[in-house]
Amino acid sequence: MKKTILFIAFLCGLFSLTAQNAIDTTNQAVLKYASEDIVSACGAEESQVVYGQSAAIRLTQKQLVAYKDNYVIKMMVGLAKHDEWTPDTVQGLKFWIREKLTGENLWEQEYDTAKIEFGAWNELVFDEFFALDGASDLYFGYTITCGGLPIAGDGNIMAADPNATHILDVSANKWIQYSSCGNFCIKVVIAGENMPAYNLAINALRTAEFVRPDSKFDAVANISNTVDKDINSFDFVIYANDKEVYRKTETLSKALKNGEALNIFFKDIQLTEEGQYDVVYTIESLNGSNSDDSEDDSKQVVKTNVSNEFENKVVMLEMFSGTLCSNCPTGHKYLHEATDKLGTEKYVWAIHHAGYNASELTVDESGVAVAFYGAQTTYAPGTMLDRVNLLDVGVTTSTGATGPVFSVNEVGSRGVLEDYMEVIQKNMSPIALDVDFTLDSATRELNVIVNGELLGDFDAKGLRVGVITIEDGISGTQAGHAGKYTHTHIIRSFLTSAYGSIITVEDGVFSKDFSQVLKEKFVLDNMRLAVWVGKNGRSSDINTFEIYQAYEVKLNDNPYTPVEYVSDNSQLVIYQEGDMLHVKGIDAGDVLSVYAMDGKLMMQKTADAETAQFELTSLTKGTYLLQTNGSYVKFVK
Repeated sequence: MKKTILFIAFLCGLFSLTAQNAIDTTNQAVLKYASEDIVSACGAEESQVVYGQSAAIRLTQKQLVAYKDNYVIKMMVGLAKHDEWTPDTVQGLKFWIREKLTGENLWEQEYDTAKIEFGAWNELVFDEFFALDGASDLYFGYTITCGGLPIAGDGNIMAADPNATHILDVSANKWIQYSSCGNFCIKVVIAGENMPAYNLAINALRTAEFVRPDSKFDAVANISNTVDKDINSFDFVIYANDKEVYRKTETLSKALKNGEALNIFFKDIQLTEEGQYDVVYTIESLNGSNSDDSEDDSKQVVKTNVSNEFENKVVMLEMFSGTLCSNCPTGHKYLHEATDKLGTEKYVWAIHHAGYNASELTVDESGVAVAFYGAQTTYAPGTMLDRVNLLDVGVTTSTGATGPVFSVNEVGSRGVLEDYMEVIQKNMSPIALDVDFTLDSATRELNVIVNGELLGDFDAKGLRVGVITIEDGISGTQAGHAGKYTHTHIIRSFLTSAYGSIITVEDGVFSKDFSQVLKEKFVLDNMRLAVWVGKNGRSSDINTFEIYQAYEVKLNDNPYTPVEYVSDNSQLVIYQEGDMLHVKGIDAGDVLSVYAMDGKLMMQKTADAETAQFELTSLTKGTYLLQTNGSYVKFVK
């Protein structure tokens, strides 16, 4: 019996060895997130005791599916050079492959520490080749045990790339995306008899879902080269219900190499007939003539509705900012320039001050939004447009999901930022939104009624409305500005939760009211009301949410209801001389407003001294109110 078992074991071992030897390794591909140069080291301090620390790169299913039925035959790790690092300091080096960073090893192999070289690539040929089925993402990594931790980075920081590198934080025993020192030096070598020739994958696509026949829209595609053959050109082709409606040959200024990705914008797409379309965005004709070996990942389908009923879109722009962030003023400037160019009336802009510092500008709901949308995982200023996923310019959360928040300063240039904003802005809205409100200046009670109507074919399930107040002209601290900075677009309060409030739609319309007493420190004349309607909620998938329409109005534009209360302010003195109204008892910078008794704003100015004058020739005879700093004085012309 023992002889039989030994003989079977011998045959199994022989079969494994024979199968490996039979694999053709002449045609190879190298997948990596690393440059050829080993430029920096990451990890613990040299003074720390011996630790085991790990680093890994993530190769996605989209990359690996092109190599299905082939094998990983070896891995290479680059270790940074340091005078005090010698092979004697290394107590162990293990290579491994995992489906999850915290999961079990699917494959592992020890490396001979006597062969370790610093400042060089350390190559490990597998004893047993690892077969690829292309069914999931995989992490390729190594664990090193030594003092000083020579974990190298190639210096090409890809903090916004979900496929970038990860490191196991020793102190927290937690995997993090280690963006501060770039990509780690790891290469994965694949070989076999089924190696692909070409494959260009569309990783993500952003385009219009609601359009009008008389308007054009844009698309932005994030594409990556998933095989070891350079791509220099391709055709981007769009089919609507099987009919070609758009074709553009994209010639790249620099060859797209294996493992590299880029975002490409396609403008002026149009569907001229009303109806519902399955719009197929696809890549064809690689390098002029070559076919794609894996067409399924080279196309995406977007269901698009075309209707004359849809309205122009107002975009909800939310920024995550901080007074301790020296980069934020630059980010604010970029967005100001972009909205000025694209049309300020097409955007509602609100700033969350949370996650980076606690200050008087912070509200609890912004803290909720920071945690939910992952803004804490990127540098301020982070920005969202309609809370939608903007491809791989978004940050990567701890779960590896790409979020809708991206860093304004990481987009690359203001031109690219404006392109992204324009793609979002050109989408039409399936919701008509109307907002009424009243504000009692004495009690400071704000009442808001949000009315809406669904246009065309739109699924209202899970629809929510969000209501916030915003204030401009707040003078406060800001890093890099000598302690003073004029803050604008600051969220002052939420009348709903950060996720919005569920609304009920009946016969295609909805209405919901909200109220709140505004704090005394809020300067009403500098405040605005912002409302958004979209699908949003408490869920682990932040990429399924979108704001479909937004609305903004100044609180002093509506205005106040007829005022029955007139304050007694002994410091405020007014008198008339002819057609001139003179005001005393004020300070420079005070905002003065003249209202009719029905609440209509008639005049407004900012005082530049301790006195001010209004010319009343444009007013008809009657009773009016002069308002400043929450106080009213009645006068008769």
